[in-house]
Amino acid sequence: MPAKPQVASRRLLADMPKYLRDSRQPLASLLFIAPPLVLYEAGVLYWAETASRNGADVWLRDCLDQIGVAPPYVLPLLTALGLLAWHFVARASWRWTPGILCSMWVECLALAAALVMIAEVQGAVVQSITGELRPVISLQLPRSRYDSVPEPIPLPPPTSPEWNVRVGWADRHGLATPPVTWGHAPVNLPPLVEEALEADLVESVATTPASSLLVAYLGAGIYEETLFRLLCLPLLWAVGWGLGLSRGWSLALAAVATSCLFSAAHHWGPHGEPFSWYCFGFRTAAGLCFAAIFIFRGFGIAAGTHALYDILVVFI
Repeated sequence: MPAKPQVASRRLLADMPKYLRDSRQPLASLLFIAPPLVLYEAGVLYWAETASRNGADVWLRDCLDQIGVAPPYVLPLLTALGLLAWHFVARASWRWTPGILCSMWVECLALAAALVMIAEVQGAVVQSITGELRPVISLQLPRSRYDSVPEPIPLPPPTSPEWNVRVGWADRHGLATPPVTWGHAPVNLPPLVEEALEADLVESVATTPASSLLVAYLGAGIYEETLFRLLCLPLLWAVGWGLGLSRGWSLALAAVATSCLFSAAHHWGPHGEPFSWYCFGFRTAAGLCFAAIFIFRGFGIAAGTHALYDILVVFI
């Protein structure tokens, strides 16, 4: 006989502290990110012609390459070993239940949706003040596949699902895309909104299959959080603490510093976006949100929220 709603709600509330504790453990984070990490690595190899590695992924691999560690499996292996070492040093329990992973995805989706809503509100407020269109901003670092604007490529017929993702998104947001063709006829897209252009996001949507895009954003969430939250934030916290600051102040300053670095990285290098205070400010605020999630909810929730945010921005 099914439990009464009141009993079920009490059980849920009773289990909540256990979920909050267990889901933030490094082992849970590793088990949570393992499937999307494998999917990302396999997808980059499978869609070699259209997929590209995330900027944070490329930077981390370049660092490994500088010390003579070049095999492609090393970075995901080091990420896994780092989480296992963290779990061991923390002396946390090695017991876990599969159901916790489903709950973590639900939590990530709720947090990502909230971040999208914040971005929508911010864009609407700025547009009402300035009269300029401000589309929701991607949090994916510039990708490194192209040295220039891609050549025109054939697109599927407008009736296909891929058309809706690859061109319809830019159309709905009033953005232009790199040169594209449908068969042998050029596609006329809306005029470019200069200051609101997310060049890399639009490039990806216009020239990349939907499945390849999905894989790319999974990698963005994992490796950007690995670089800025899993590596840089504890390092800067330790530096601040070593300089005599309290733990609280060290952690707060580390969160602010890594959030600014995360935002600035989107404008770095030949593939970076033109600088915009609007974009920089939003990404810094988003970085602070991810830092808070990392500190209070663990690496897995931060990476999942980041990945799902980018996916929601593109596919909805």
